[in-house]
Amino acid sequence: MSTLVNVPRVQNFLFRNYNLPSVRQSHYAGSTQHLVREAIRASSAAPGYYEECRLGDGVHQDGGLLTNNPTAIAIHECRLLWPDTPLQCVISIGTGKFEPTSRDDSASLSSFKRKVAKLVESATDTEGKKLLDIVTYNEQVIETSLPEIAAGDKFSFHSICN
Repeated sequence: MSTLVNVPRVQNFLFRNYNLPSVRQSHYAGSTQHLVREAIRASSAAPGYYEECRLGDGVHQDGGLLTNNPTAIAIHECRLLWPDTPLQCVISIGTGKFEPTSRDDSASLSSFKRKVAKLVESATDTEGKKLLDIVTYNEQVIETSLPEIAAGDKFSFHSICN
């Protein structure tokens, strides 16, 4: 998944390796026409690290800019492919979270360096409270569209890097 940025409102773009049934329409733009290397390049085009990726008329950047945890999107797509099959389990394997062993207190609390570091931490933290709204949204999607999951087991695996 990438973030399509050359449209009036940025949106998710799914690189699919499956065709949706013709009677069902996804809420998300996407295509089955791209090569795997193109999908990898577009979905990892993180601003500040890599150039944006042009594919056809689309300009793509890192998918995490808009949706850092695409579990709800995956569930939506599953429902389109298998509408009558109950979903039994969702396993979300995160990319981990960096926890420094010591704090750098040499920068003052209001320094530019510290502000940028906090901004980067906030934007990339998939585990923290700053994404509570997204987590709540995902839980609401699961509870409203997948009642059999809401009452069942949920698994989440997280790795911690030091």
